[in-house]
This record gives sequence, C-alpha cells and structure tokens, in this order.
Amino acid sequence: MNEIEKSQFNRPFLGERVSGDLPFFHDDDSFSYAVLIDGIGHGDSAHLMAESIGQELIHYWSPNPSRMITYLNDRLSKNIGAAIGVLVINKNTMKFFYSGLGNIRCKIIGNESTTNLTSTDGILGMRYRSTKNHEGILRPGDLVVLCSDGISKLDEIENWNRFKALKSSTIARRIVNKYGTDLDDSSCIAIKIN
Repeated sequence: MNEIEKSQFNRPFLGERVSGDLPFFHDDDSFSYAVLIDGIGHGDSAHLMAESIGQELIHYWSPNPSRMITYLNDRLSKNIGAAIGVLVINKNTMKFFYSGLGNIRCKIIGNESTTNLTSTDGILGMRYRSTKNHEGILRPGDLVVLCSDGISKLDEIENWNRFKALKSSTIARRIVNKYGTDLDDSSCIAIKIN
C-alpha cells in the first residue's frame, strides 16, 4: 500500500492574528480527506466562518466530495460564506475525487504532467452552484497541492520536481512563503504519494 504524506501551512493576512483559511485532514479506514476552507474576508469574522463550516463538516464524511459540499451548503446560514475544496483519496486503490466551490486551486503534479482541477464558481452558503467531481488515480511520486486564493503566484512555479524532493511540510510552507501574498490569508495543503 502507498504512503500518503500530507501537511498544511496557513498564514493570516498581514497584521491579523488569525486566518479565515482553514486547512485540515481526516482519515477513516478506507479514505483520506483533505479540506481547504477560505472564509469570506479576513481576521476574526472570516476565522469564525471557516471554523463553523469545519465544525459542521465533521458530522458528514463521504467518499463523494460534491455531496459533502452540498451537505454543508444545505446546513449553513445564508450569512456564512466561503470557498471550499475537498479531496478524497481511497487508501486501497489510490483513486481520488476532488470537488471545489469558489477560488480554491487544486493541482496534481505527476511524473510526466501537471493537471489543474477546476472548482465551480460560487460561494458556499451564499451563491451555491452544484459542483462536479474530478477523479483519477494517484501514483507513487505524485504531488497534490490545494491552495487558497492567497497563493497568487502558483502558476509561476516552473520546476515542480524541485518541490517533489522535499517533505510535504516543507512544500506547503515554502509555497505559502514564496508564492503567497501578504494581502490575503494564504494556505496550502501538500500531499505526496510515496
């Protein structure tokens, strides 16, 4: 069985004490989940929005990330808004499913190519549109990154192989520090398949 090495790094908007981004992980016997929530705005109010969405999500884990997003949208107050990206990996088959709403970015960096998985335009809790699942198979050597919109220069990374040699914790931190902006909350989830 392949090892799934994962890490996240989150940096608040310059001058704020807390971030409106909330990256987190969950595992059960069959699936590994990576979730990135980006609450609207910055500071305490955005942080509380992201936290309340995360608290609701822990009640419903599904191998179908689109269903998870619909579940959240149906239960949220219309004054709570966020972008969200959900990646689900089947631990036995390494099949993945990704679905996102809003401006969360997801990239799969393989040994031969890089794939950008798009999120559906919209805002969780406010301007909801049904999301679709992207799916594929992860292989040893693959790197997956999920980033909030604070990582404004993600497309400037040219040599992903340089990153793939690092630990996932170093990858996430380096992407935020080098390619993130100080004028937004910046978060990155990095997942390596070993």
